[in-house]
Amino acid sequence: MPLRRVLKFTVGTGLGLCLSFLSLQAAAMPFNFVGSGGSNVDEGFPGVSFDIVASGPGAIIDLNFAVHLFNERDLLPPLTDTMAWGDLNVTLSHNDVTVQLWLPGNPGETSDLFVVLDDESTEGETLNDVLDAAGLGAAPTLPPQPFTSGGPYSPVNPNDIAASYEPYADLSAFDDVDLAGTWTLTIFDTVVPDEGDTLLGWQIFGTTDAASVPEPTTILLLSLGLAGLGFARRTAGVTGRHQ
Repeated sequence: MPLRRVLKFTVGTGLGLCLSFLSLQAAAMPFNFVGSGGSNVDEGFPGVSFDIVASGPGAIIDLNFAVHLFNERDLLPPLTDTMAWGDLNVTLSHNDVTVQLWLPGNPGETSDLFVVLDDESTEGETLNDVLDAAGLGAAPTLPPQPFTSGGPYSPVNPNDIAASYEPYADLSAFDDVDLAGTWTLTIFDTVVPDEGDTLLGWQIFGTTDAASVPEPTTILLLSLGLAGLGFARRTAGVTGRHQ
């Protein structure tokens, strides 16, 4: 085979190899897990815990959290029939990492608390800020998420979030931690426990650095490229000896 044809063939197969390897590079892969809830979650310390067992490859790149809590007490005026969500101490734990989602503080009150927590929040303030600003007996101003009051839990669509707030401590503490394993949400009431708060559901979602799985055409292209380079090298060697 003439040397010019060998070089042309080698360049072509090399380009195929480059494209193949680019398609095999690591990519941000989305994940989304929903956890079940329970009743009477406002016990005193150490509180109650709920688990999500996540599966899938890769380490965390970005993690977000959503929760829906509900309590509508049947009380006579002037007592409020809503719940002081700022009474709660809420944490998320996984693989020896624990993040404080919000701390007890000056409690804003509402029947439903459906909120998304994200380090890169749309609102630029923490949930604690919103609860504190509302004050005792006042409803916090939370832009609406699509949900049904009192449940059931409506999973958040990561691509369609009305508003999000920052957690008390950064969720980035989970960055580079493997996704797989048990994630634990822990709740306890620091002021007046056992008022019948209900956890309707909760959710973790985001991305990991899991490598994308090559498609069959990519595998075929890579195989042909390797075979072509091998053939070109052998042909080049023969041509060189006969010149």
